[in-house]
Amino acid sequence: MKPKITVVVNSLMTLTVLLFVIFTIFNSFPIDSYVPVHKKWFIYGAVTPPKDYNQNIIRDIDIDFLAPKENAESSDFYWLQTSGDLITLTNRNFRSIKGILSFNLEVDPCGTERSILIGTQEGSIEAQTFKSKQTRVAFDFEINSNSSEFFSVIGKPGKPCKIKEEIDRDFLAKLTGLKVINLKFND
Repeated sequence: MKPKITVVVNSLMTLTVLLFVIFTIFNSFPIDSYVPVHKKWFIYGAVTPPKDYNQNIIRDIDIDFLAPKENAESSDFYWLQTSGDLITLTNRNFRSIKGILSFNLEVDPCGTERSILIGTQEGSIEAQTFKSKQTRVAFDFEINSNSSEFFSVIGKPGKPCKIKEEIDRDFLAKLTGLKVINLKFND
């Protein structure tokens, strides 16, 4: 009699473990690859703004790069790598906004003229880096409430620019003067 009970218990344990593994696998993969914050809030219920939030005052947007922010005596800058970069703009307002992102591409320290391609919401724009002058880049953007937009930055030729420094990096372009112009609600 004991062997039958052992077989039954072992079978139930195996079935339970198997169901647990199947459940875990099916719940490990998201249905959507990216769900914006405002849609998550809609799915899970309304999120009220903080008590100190004023609907009529625009909060600044957050700007992030893959490249780290670096500092010089005159201002902050980003060294974009030859592998490219990603600009992330995040709207922390409870309303949609629009504006213009503006920055400078500095003179290439290695003297290489490059084409820099920036993927925007309207398509891609091309800018040049020159041996003797900086290039001003500006493009429009729109961001839904509590969401982010992503803009790719790649360059050609892929010939790296190496500068004597402690960290071995391959530079594409130096980005300075980063700012948002004409930020307003998109109602």
